[in-house]
Amino acid sequence: GVQTCALPIYKKNMKTKAFLLAGILLAVGVASSSAQVYSVNAVGYVSVTLAPGEFKIICNPLNVVTNGVQNNTLDAILPSAPNNVTKIYRFDPVTQSFPLTTHIHTKRSTGWSPTGSTTTINPGEGFFVQNTATTNITLTFVGEVPQGNGLNINLAPGFQLLAAHIPVAGLAQTDLKLPAINGDILYVYRGGAYTTYTRRTASWASPGEPSINVAEGFYFKSITSTNRTWVNSFTTSI
Repeated sequence: GVQTCALPIYKKNMKTKAFLLAGILLAVGVASSSAQVYSVNAVGYVSVTLAPGEFKIICNPLNVVTNGVQNNTLDAILPSAPNNVTKIYRFDPVTQSFPLTTHIHTKRSTGWSPTGSTTTINPGEGFFVQNTATTNITLTFVGEVPQGNGLNINLAPGFQLLAAHIPVAGLAQTDLKLPAINGDILYVYRGGAYTTYTRRTASWASPGEPSINVAEGFYFKSITSTNRTWVNSFTTSI
């Protein structure tokens, strides 16, 4: 399951979502006696629980900021994942595979191996996570909500593991603005099986438009032979 902490957040051109934040931090700087500058950062957490042996496609839904600098390395986004039983599989859209030496990582007591200190997983990238333990494990992401008008994700030709730019649940195209076109296919993996959703000219074929959960990733197969851009925007309102 996915656990979050609820707070209403508002998205431009989108109905109110029950958005899930631990809190809102306000940083207020006074420029002069007659002017004030306000910096608003929405900070929260998202937790994902996996049963023994379970695979899920998830994502990093938040930005880790260290000393004022974005730091979404694997060691930074999941520093407390259970050691030796948590594995991550990242898909390479260029080779259409999971390269063993660069894209498969295991959590150790010293951090993620290999390259946990240099491997970056930003919001928008989906990846498989596996629990190899005999008991449930919980992964918790803590950080700032992505905001702004230029939230872009590259859509490569062929298959790609994707996720929403922001930690909001909704319909893939209607709410999350995925620019799917006739022939594109989206695969949602839940409970050990895939559900296939195909975009047609007028609408999504049966079973209809897919709904994506908070912190959930999915496979996307682009029908085009060139890159496209998935553009979104998000602002918080207090």
